[in-house]
Amino acid sequence: MKNNEGRVTIPGFYDGIAISTARKKEFAAVPDVPADINKKLGIAKAEGLTLNFQEAMAYPTLNIRDLKSGEVLDKANTIIPNRAIAEIDVRLPLETQPAKVVEQLRNYINSKGYTLIDGEPTDTQRQTID
Repeated sequence: MKNNEGRVTIPGFYDGIAISTARKKEFAAVPDVPADINKKLGIAKAEGLTLNFQEAMAYPTLNIRDLKSGEVLDKANTIIPNRAIAEIDVRLPLETQPAKVVEQLRNYINSKGYTLIDGEPTDTQRQTID
C-alpha cells in the first residue's frame, strides 16, 4: 500500500491536504536534525513525503501495526491457516475525514481481490468466499 518513497498508494488518500507556503516556512523554522531524530526513533532512515520531519507530520499516515496468519518457529505446522488478521494504524490530520479514509481503504483492499469481514466469519461466509 506504499511506494518506494513511503507514499500511500490508495487513490485519494491525500485529498484535501494543502500546506500553505506560510505553514511550510513555519515547519522549516523548526530545527531538524535527521540523524538525531532517526537515532531517537531507532531507525536508519525516515520514510515520508518530504525532507522536513515537521511537514511530513502534517500528512496522514498508514501503517500495518500487526499481521498474523499461521504460526512460526516451534509452533509451525503444515496446515494452511484459516484466517489472516491485520491491525492497521492510521494517523489523520484535521483536514481528513475518517469515514472517507476507511471507505478508501476497504475499496482498495477489495480491489486487490481480498474479502474483508468484520468479526468471525460465519460458516456461510467461509463456504461462499472465493
